[in-house]
Amino acid sequence: MKSKETLLRFAACLLGAISGLVLIMLPELPHWNHAQSLALVLNSSVKNMSGLSFLLLFLGGFVWSFVLRWPYSFLAVLFQLTGLPIFAVVEIIKNPSSHNLWPFEFVLYGVLSVVPLAGMGVASLLKKQFRST
Repeated sequence: MKSKETLLRFAACLLGAISGLVLIMLPELPHWNHAQSLALVLNSSVKNMSGLSFLLLFLGGFVWSFVLRWPYSFLAVLFQLTGLPIFAVVEIIKNPSSHNLWPFEFVLYGVLSVVPLAGMGVASLLKKQFRST
């Protein structure tokens, strides 16, 4: 039973991380030149993050709250932005001068994680409201 619980938590974290990367890259995908790697598209997506990206992350948190039950929904939402620091670490390893201000960048990723958490909070309030009526 414990291993099934661990596997479900891992799956929720992995799905959240993948969905977060997809949601962040979605606004840039129409401009994707297929000769480019997805890493370049992700890099461009992070540098050109717009209101649409924030809206998509908010909606991602909203949807995960309905698709999964607690605590899996929370893990999926929490891990939506974990792909960004992992990607940054890989870039730092490849080119140490690429992220000179990485501590601030990682703090920014933490602050950005409030966006999908807010979506989850709104969905939770709506679910609670509909249950009470």
